[in-house]
Amino acid sequence: MHAMKVNVILLSAVLVLLVDSCGPITITNTSAKDTKNETWRLDVMAQNDPKDAEFARSVETFYAAVEKQDWPTTYDMRVADYKQDVLRDTYLTQMAQYGKSWRLNTYKVLNVTTFASTNGDYQAAELIMEFNENGSVSYDSARWKYRGGKWLCDEPGLGGFLTNTRIPDWVSN
Repeated sequence: MHAMKVNVILLSAVLVLLVDSCGPITITNTSAKDTKNETWRLDVMAQNDPKDAEFARSVETFYAAVEKQDWPTTYDMRVADYKQDVLRDTYLTQMAQYGKSWRLNTYKVLNVTTFASTNGDYQAAELIMEFNENGSVSYDSARWKYRGGKWLCDEPGLGGFLTNTRIPDWVSN
């Protein structure tokens, strides 16, 4: 009976520890250059491979430009298909107007999935992201492609105004 009582107490203690340790994990980006956005998943990727570091830099540069409303930079970082559908002057005019009432406050990279070509080079990536736009939090996916030696944004996942109207080629091919 005593052994059973000890086992119950030990089991209870283990359960308390397990339940207590199952709380939400909070990991924040500790990078000095960026303390409000969470990009640690990109930072981890960047530590493993120079190609991944290039991808991480591109994503962070793009969203920093969106936060600053640096629309020429965001346009230059879009895929060729998008630029074919949306002319630069039109984009810059519309974004300047839209930016008067819209702002990206923060973003978090929640998950990154890469898609590899047959030769092993990454050719696309999808990020699951949390955005705080004008104080409203939303979740969406962002798509990136590696084209012409650069990582370019195909679909930024933001508020519906920067969306690409084409089906991603890694889905359609």
